[in-house]
Amino acid sequence: MQPATAGVPTTTGSGDAWRARPAHWAMLGGAILAMVILALTAFILLQVRERSLESARDEIRRFDFLLAEQTARAMQGVDLVLDNVATELQAEGIDTPEALVREKSSYAAHLALAGKIAGVPQLDALSLISSTGQVVNFSRYYPVPAINVSDRDYFKALQGGDSTQRSFVSMRVSNRGSGTETIYLARRLSGPDGRFVGLVLGAIQLEYFSALYNSIRSNNSLAISLWRADGQMLVRSPPPPPENHEATQIPPSLLGSIRRGIPTLFTTPHGYGEPRMVATMMPIGYPVIVSVTLAESAALAGWHQDAITIGTAGVGCAVLICVLTWLLMRQFGAYEAMRAALIAREDAIRGREVAEAQLRQSQKMEAVGQLTAGLAHDFNNLLTSIIVNLDALRPPSGESRALQLVRQASERAASLTRQLLAFSRQQILQPQPIALQSVLGGMRDLLVSSVGAHVTLELRLGDTLWPAYADPVQVENMVLNLAINARDAMPDGGRLLIETFNVPAGSPSLTAEAAELADGDYICLAVRDSGTGMPAEVVARAFDPFFTTKPQGKGTGLGLSQVYGVARQSGGGVTIDTAPGEGTSVLVYLPRSSREVPRVADTPAIVTPTAETKDRFILVVDDDPLVGETVTSVLATIGCRYELLSDAASAIRLVLAGPPPDALLIDFAMPGMNGADAAAEIRAHLPDLPIIFMTGFADPAPLDRERFILTKPFRAPQLARILADALQPVPAAQ
Repeated sequence: MQPATAGVPTTTGSGDAWRARPAHWAMLGGAILAMVILALTAFILLQVRERSLESARDEIRRFDFLLAEQTARAMQGVDLVLDNVATELQAEGIDTPEALVREKSSYAAHLALAGKIAGVPQLDALSLISSTGQVVNFSRYYPVPAINVSDRDYFKALQGGDSTQRSFVSMRVSNRGSGTETIYLARRLSGPDGRFVGLVLGAIQLEYFSALYNSIRSNNSLAISLWRADGQMLVRSPPPPPENHEATQIPPSLLGSIRRGIPTLFTTPHGYGEPRMVATMMPIGYPVIVSVTLAESAALAGWHQDAITIGTAGVGCAVLICVLTWLLMRQFGAYEAMRAALIAREDAIRGREVAEAQLRQSQKMEAVGQLTAGLAHDFNNLLTSIIVNLDALRPPSGESRALQLVRQASERAASLTRQLLAFSRQQILQPQPIALQSVLGGMRDLLVSSVGAHVTLELRLGDTLWPAYADPVQVENMVLNLAINARDAMPDGGRLLIETFNVPAGSPSLTAEAAELADGDYICLAVRDSGTGMPAEVVARAFDPFFTTKPQGKGTGLGLSQVYGVARQSGGGVTIDTAPGEGTSVLVYLPRSSREVPRVADTPAIVTPTAETKDRFILVVDDDPLVGETVTSVLATIGCRYELLSDAASAIRLVLAGPPPDALLIDFAMPGMNGADAAAEIRAHLPDLPIIFMTGFADPAPLDRERFILTKPFRAPQLARILADALQPVPAAQ
């Protein structure tokens, strides 16, 4: 490498040129220093501004959480009254529409309803509604006005619903009795056989929430709103200004996250008027959204004064540097300029190396995800053929032990593919009631092989554990991540304990260890190791994405961040109890499910022709010959005629040439045109053709509106059942 020569004095040229060059470098250095000071001033201003905004975000987030709790309590108070009325009606043996009208139209019933709203300020009125929508009795007036509510949304929703669902929150309506703006909590009344008997309504005047929010709004710059989960605004304090779109709607892109109960914080763009910070939260158990907004200008009111002070100081320092540079510029030489250039070059090289390392890591993770998804897709095709043919081999007298073992191995393989697809972000994940002891018990062999022989694994699972509400595949990945982290923390071996236990609401351990959790019951999943432990500064950043203390190439820094994300998305939380040299305990809190874990019934393996499938012509499209032959063998068993094609283009040509098939069974992931695109083109000509998608993995977006989806691997009865459902005639519109 040749040495650089820029800025070095030469012996050629005039003496004035030789003397001018150091002055130029000195002036450049002074200008750079002044620019650095100005840039640093701007950076500090931006940091102070961001801290002001973050402080405001934290304030409205905490305030929104408190408001959501207050709103939930108000709803729960009305729910308790509705429960009480429904229980009394059941105890009195009123289980038919006729009995409701006959027994509860009296003045005594009116007085009883009026008495139940005493002491419940949010409950404005109680009503009993007949099965035809007629008001049977009303707590406010007697005799009852002739009012029919059969056109209301709550009556239509609950008339055909089941008797176990929670109270329905209505749209904002004008009360036909008082003329005030009201929402209703409606509870379905059903007979022992599930027959629709009527409704009990609790009316809540929106003025109650307006007064509540006005009384606790600590900052006049804040605005509080209550919305239905479908985006309809119910009340706002203060009332929204005219023609302010931001104040009267939630961006549709955020409604999905909010409906899943995920607390959301966002800033409205300039297109909505003045930008505002918005915190939203859905009270647990109710399809309403509480939001708190604050204008950015109000959050930055104090920052403007700081900006004047800091900006004046920065500009003054820059001017002073320029003056000093002018006084000292003759002292700078070419060597200093060269040294500055070399330092800048080294910084650029280091920055490029860091960027290249990050790019390589990102490419590696993307390649691993794509490879994993591809392997899982092919494996699902193989498993489909294996599982369906196992059904065909099952004798009428029942499976032999050998067939049972093969089926169990196939089901474990299917579970493994679901884990691989979850890792590659190509699996549609759904939370559901789960039994943690069953999930962890089924992972024992996988955990033993993952932690190695030098680590002693112990599972201590509670016998009377409540059902948890989470996605089982996410829970399995979370436990596996924690187990691998524990293994790495015990290089010389040790003990790994995984235990579960119930944590009732209000428990001291819950308050002390997981203060961010909402009120309620939780199930704790604790993973404890006897490893090296972590210092406080590492614990503080343990949940940050890409933060890791492992050597380069040994970890991505995503394990604990994924654990934290799964727990928070499920409505729970995570805490870490550790100290250097004393091991680590990671405690994951998952919310208790309000429903029991459904029992998985043994699906009968024998399929037979039915009225819906016999002699129906089915078109099957799958690029995997093994899957295609497996599917057509099931179709033959249930009495269908079929044709098997291996690509989407051939299927389109056959359908357009006619006669059309009775139904289309098509694979989603195929070379060339995928199943979703082929279905769209076919529907342009045959909009009523039933289409069933078979998929081993897929981005959920193309199929999110589809009704019939058959996830690989599947069993023969599942295929027969979904085909029969698809072939059912569509009822004519009334």
